[in-house]
Amino acid sequence: MSTVISNSEGLHAEKRETFVYIELALKAEREGKLAEYWPMHVVRKADDLHLSEEIPKWVKLAEDALKTKVPKTTKTAVIFHPQILGTILPSTVGFHCLGSSVFRGMSKFKKGEQVGSKELTVHDDGVCDYALGSSTFDDEGTPQSKTTLIEKGIHKSFLYDAMYAAVFDVDSTGNGQKLPAFSLAFTRVDLKYAMLPSAQPTNIRVEPGDMSLDEMIETTKEGVYLEQLSSGGSDSVTTSFGSEIRNAYLIRKGELATPLKGGQINGFLLDSQDTKGHKTSGLLNQISGISQKAQIAGRCITPYIRFEGVQIAGK
Repeated sequence: MSTVISNSEGLHAEKRETFVYIELALKAEREGKLAEYWPMHVVRKADDLHLSEEIPKWVKLAEDALKTKVPKTTKTAVIFHPQILGTILPSTVGFHCLGSSVFRGMSKFKKGEQVGSKELTVHDDGVCDYALGSSTFDDEGTPQSKTTLIEKGIHKSFLYDAMYAAVFDVDSTGNGQKLPAFSLAFTRVDLKYAMLPSAQPTNIRVEPGDMSLDEMIETTKEGVYLEQLSSGGSDSVTTSFGSEIRNAYLIRKGELATPLKGGQINGFLLDSQDTKGHKTSGLLNQISGISQKAQIAGRCITPYIRFEGVQIAGK
C-alpha cells in the first residue's frame, strides 16, 4: 500500500507499507464430535507469523477442543494470551490516554496518578519495527514517535493529534489517525481515506517482564490459561470487557489440565464502581506476572499477562 500526503503549505510525505493477513479454521473430529480452533492474524511481514512453530500448537488446540468442559463459576488467576490483550488494551488504555478524551471529560487518567501495578509500563510506540501501527508519519503528516503512557503503574503522558495539540497548546505526538487502533479496517485504503484524522493510538506496547510462559503456568497453583475468546473488544469508556471462552485450559498445581470452553469471563481493565457505588479494582492493578517475550497482536505489542481475581461465570 502506498500513501502520499501533500498540501499547499509545502507538506509532502510518502510511504509504502505491506500487510499480511491469515485466517484459518482448523477442524478436528472424533467419534462424530466436531471441534475447531480459529486463528486470525495480521502482520507486516510473513516471518512474524512463525507458522512452523504456531501450526503444531493450533492443531493441538483444535484436538483438545474435542474434550472440553465448561469452567466453574469462580474468581481466579487468569493468564491472558497476547492476542486477547491486543483486542482490549488499545481501546481502553489507548482511549483514556487521548487528549480528545481529556477534553471531553471522559479520561480516567491524570498525570502522576497510579493506574496499574508497579510491574506495568506501557508506551504508545509509533516507530516500533514492523508493528502494524508504525510509520514515519501519521495521517496528518506529523512524524510518529514513542510516548511513555504508564511507567511502573504511574500515568505519564497523553496523546495528541494536530487539533487537540492546538487546544492544549502542546506539540502533536503524531497520533492523528484516520481509523481507530482497534480496527482491522486500516488495511482498506477505500475506507481509510474516506475519514478525517482524529486522535488515536499507534501501537500500544507493554514492556516485557521477567518470567517465561512456562514459569507463569508453573507458579499458578489454581487458575486458567486463556487462549481465545469467542469475540474480542471492550467498552472504551467504562473499560469493561466480557466474552464467552472459546479455547482455554484449567491450571491445576502449576500444570495445564482440563481443556475449557463455554462460560463467560468478564471484568474491568481500570478501577471502577460496582452497582452499589463501591470502588472495584481493575485488572491493571491485579497483575501478578508478565512474560519475557512480547508478540504483535493487532495494533498492540504485548507479552502474556497474569491477572488475579478474574471473574469467570460457568456452571
